[in-house]
Order: sequence, then structure tokens, then C-alpha cells
Amino acid sequence: MHVKTVKPDGEPNKAAWMAQGTYGMMVHYLMTSHLTKGQPTMTQATRREFLATAAGMQQDHAFWLRVKGKTLLQTGRYEAALAHFGEALDIYQVLDGKTERVEALHDMGDLYLRLGDSVSAESHYREAARIAKEIGLARGITRNLLALGDIERRRGGLARACLL
Repeated sequence: MHVKTVKPDGEPNKAAWMAQGTYGMMVHYLMTSHLTKGQPTMTQATRREFLATAAGMQQDHAFWLRVKGKTLLQTGRYEAALAHFGEALDIYQVLDGKTERVEALHDMGDLYLRLGDSVSAESHYREAARIAKEIGLARGITRNLLALGDIERRRGGLARACLL
């Protein structure tokens, strides 16, 4: 999966560069420079373990970005929270972590709701619900449909909210 390495505002997407760069360097290392006299010094199993470890490090980094983003959200530092959630979301997209993307999209929906931007919040909740449904993540479906229903209720559409 390829994620754009430049954000819509023209700024570099550091999370995408970091994730893609890490994997690119590892693949190059494993495929070329780790050969001694024509014999690979790593088995296929060791290569898979090496790549899984790097992916796990990226996953851990994204998790802590979300934790910090939630703390920033709770303390009213919305711009910083948005940056942390966005970076975590970029990493999850590169790693194709769909369950984690559902959680990160919900976090961003919560942030936009706190900012009073119900349109952006709704968009994030809908995307999270779509992915959750695609992968059969019942908790993600329920959580995001409840959030969408709450937005409809706040808009005065109680009947529509009940249909979600």
C-alpha cells in the first residue's frame, strides 16, 4: 500500500516517509548487502522475523502517538492532538492496520466533534464504520454508528438517528 509522502498542504508527510523508508532500507539490506560470498547469512524465517520486528516498532510508535493525542485532546491542545492522530493514521495506513485505523479515525472524529466541526467528525466516523464493517469488527461498527447517531440527534434528526 502506498501513502502519499506529501500532505495536501504541501508539507512532508513524515510518518509516511518514516514507515516507507524503514521498510525500503530493510528490504535493500536483506536482499543485497547481507550476502557473504554469495551465501545469504539470514534464513527466510529470520528475514520474516526481522521485518515483523520493524513493523511492530512502527505499530508501537503509532500506538503511543494515539495515546499522546488523546492526552492532548483532553487538555484542550487540539492542533497538537490532530497532528498526533494524523501521524498515527498515516502509519496505520502504510502498515495496513485496519483495526487500528478504525480506532484512529474514531479518535479524529472525537477531536473534530470537540472542535465543533460535525461534518468532519461525521466523515471520520463513517470511514471508521465502513472499515469496521469490511473487516467484521463489531465493536468498531457499534462505536462509530453510536457516534453518528449522536451527531444526528444533536442536529435535531432524532428519527434519522434511530435508523442508523
